[in-house]
Amino acid sequence: MQLNRRVLFVGDGGDVGILKRLLNARDIELDARVRPASVKMPVLLRHLRYFQLATYAVLSRKQYDAVFIWQQYVGLYYFLISIIFPLHRRPCCVYYIIFKSRPKSLAARIKRHLMIRMIHSEYVDKTIFLSQSDALYSEVRPEKVILLSTYTEKSSYIEERLVSESVRLSSDYFSGGTSNRDYSALKHLAERIVDKQFSVACLPKDVARISPFPKNMHIDYNAYDCAFEELILSAKAVILPLENPNVTSGQIVCLRAMQSAKPVFMTRNNFMEEWMPDIAALGFFFMYDELDELSTLLTRLTDGDLQELGHQARDYYLKHFDLESFYRGIADVIETHLLY
Repeated sequence: MQLNRRVLFVGDGGDVGILKRLLNARDIELDARVRPASVKMPVLLRHLRYFQLATYAVLSRKQYDAVFIWQQYVGLYYFLISIIFPLHRRPCCVYYIIFKSRPKSLAARIKRHLMIRMIHSEYVDKTIFLSQSDALYSEVRPEKVILLSTYTEKSSYIEERLVSESVRLSSDYFSGGTSNRDYSALKHLAERIVDKQFSVACLPKDVARISPFPKNMHIDYNAYDCAFEELILSAKAVILPLENPNVTSGQIVCLRAMQSAKPVFMTRNNFMEEWMPDIAALGFFFMYDELDELSTLLTRLTDGDLQELGHQARDYYLKHFDLESFYRGIADVIETHLLY
């Protein structure tokens, strides 16, 4: 069947198969160029990959009715390349924008300026934000913004490990991630609760910041993908201490935790409620204000409590984080905002 409209999808992630099927049902053809760019890659190599994806989008867009970009840096390079090669402009949406404000950093000020220029440029029609609390959200003209705070992923590795029933617990609490984490707070927590084992997956720069660390705190600075997920599976619960509670971060680790049947303890913030509106009523998801509060709570909960809360987390994940509904929202954005 010859479909009437064609969309180019470029980026470092996303389930293209689901999105393609949903768009085909709407008489829209999707062609995709996806190149994963893990944070374990050297920064320059990762950005080279983003640049290559952006270049491909610019050179190929004349064959399509619209462009959908999955990664803000790919969008930024797409904008910069388009200034030099402005031909064949097509409606374009960039998913998603996350900006961490560092007022004293010259690099951050330059990045802020370029991101705002990119969003307001003629080469980008819409940008998707995950939270209204993002540092750039209030600076962007309303007609350029789509707020899509829903997000979900499903790890096939976690599902396979759960089915095998071969997971062995090796720590009490796991914490991991590369952006906006306060691992010094986790270190202080481990020093308070000396009879519990803490597992951390972070970057080498994070290790340098918290060294020396206590004996009950195991650090892994080379755990990515399946190795990262195995650390989640082998813990009783997940802790996410945030450096800045106003910066959107941690959702993917939350998803992995809930899928793995682990309760989550997270610094109180103003973005998780946008993503999970009923979060205040969820027994397995704890938002804490102070370290003393978290320490007291963890001391009070038994292993049996954590296991039961983990079951609740898994049930909630299976019920609420449906891939079809999430990508249906992306398909709506493409059809409504790019192919109008």
